[in-house]
Amino acid sequence: EATSPGLCVLDLTNVRNIAGRKEWCGQQMIGHLAERQLRARAGFAANADLAVLAAHAADSVLVLRDGTDDEAQLLARLPVAALRPSPPIAETLRLWGIRTLEQFAKLPRQGIATRLGHEGILLHDLANGGRDRLLRLVRPPVSFREEIELEHEIESLEPLLFLLRRMLDQL
Repeated sequence: EATSPGLCVLDLTNVRNIAGRKEWCGQQMIGHLAERQLRARAGFAANADLAVLAAHAADSVLVLRDGTDDEAQLLARLPVAALRPSPPIAETLRLWGIRTLEQFAKLPRQGIATRLGHEGILLHDLANGGRDRLLRLVRPPVSFREEIELEHEIESLEPLLFLLRRMLDQL
């Protein structure tokens, strides 16, 4: 899923033998990206939203283990800016004195819905550890391209049609 510019989410749920090797796997991915001059961080968690927050907090790789206090510790130290709220909501939260996700998560959901609307509810759910959802798959646009460099100009339609036919057959 291309969640936002510069952010990619992968579902590794069905990858065999990853259970105890998530940190190693994350380091391998980061290494491959670094070879291509891309800087990356990796986060592993029970759901996609929480994994995004873990990646945001990671120096390189952060694995949130199920059944531990890792999630609560992460939410306590991450700033509200990690949720990427719109400027009006960010300003409202700043005026309310809300600095961390933990503080935001403690606010009543109904009050958030009343005061901040749909975006506020979405952000509140993320601050509470996200939600189980399916990834929105990214399908690259289909593009077909064929080129040919000619030695001489084409002066009539027949040679052009012959070349176009050959190129279309290759595509």
